[in-house]
Order: sequence, then structure tokens, then C-alpha cells
Amino acid sequence: RLVPGAEIQGYLSAPSTPADQTYGLVFADCRIAREAGVPDASTYLGRPWRAGGNMRLVGASAFLRCWMDAHIRAEGWTAMGFTDPTGQKRLFQPADARLFEFASRGPGAGPAAIGRRLLTASQAAAFTPRAVLGDWHG
Repeated sequence: RLVPGAEIQGYLSAPSTPADQTYGLVFADCRIAREAGVPDASTYLGRPWRAGGNMRLVGASAFLRCWMDAHIRAEGWTAMGFTDPTGQKRLFQPADARLFEFASRGPGAGPAAIGRRLLTASQAAAFTPRAVLGDWHG
């Protein structure tokens, strides 16, 4: 839902993936379009989430071969605050999570940068339906 006047309109993902789980949220061959009125550079691909301050949660999210509209911010990802087990407020930085892209295209697609890490073709090839979903069949 559009928030009139807000610089940031939202986040597409907030993965809270256990560190020992290879895959988290995977968006493959998708089209990320915006609703009418959503401004350019107003939406992040996501931010890593440590649900309940659980330090064993290391967000994992990948966007593979997705077309992205101009509302996606150039930095792609942003930090998310959490309270660690000692009660200290901290920021979970994108660089400390597993947040990746491969073969993004469109006006919101970003180049490799500290904030927008790209998978190689061989790394992206590991994201098969069987690897990501196991035996699950919706």
C-alpha cells in the first residue's frame, strides 16, 4: 500500500533463515513491478531479520533472473535493527547475511556492489527447484 510522502515504500523480503539452512527466500524468473504512484528508488529488495534476536538466524534471500522496475533502490538491501541476547540494540547489516542476485534486468536492476552482491552463473545454477524445495510439491 502506498504511503504518501514516505521516502521508503517498503521491503520485498525480510529473511530470517537458520544459519545451517542452505536456502532461504528464492525469487526466480519473476517480474517485480510497482503499483501506480510508487516512486522511483523507494523500495528495497529486503533486509535481513534476526527474529527474536536469535543470533543463529542469518537471512538468506536470492533474486534470480528477475525483471525489476525503477522503484527498486540502487543499494538493493538495507539493515534491520534487533536486540541481541544481552539486550543490546544492534543493526543486522546486509553484508552479514546471504542476500544475492543473479541476472537481474530492468530499470531497478543493480550492478555488483557491496550492497548488491551477484552470484556467478555456477552459484546460481545450484538454486534448482529440487535443491531449494526438496521433496515438497505444492
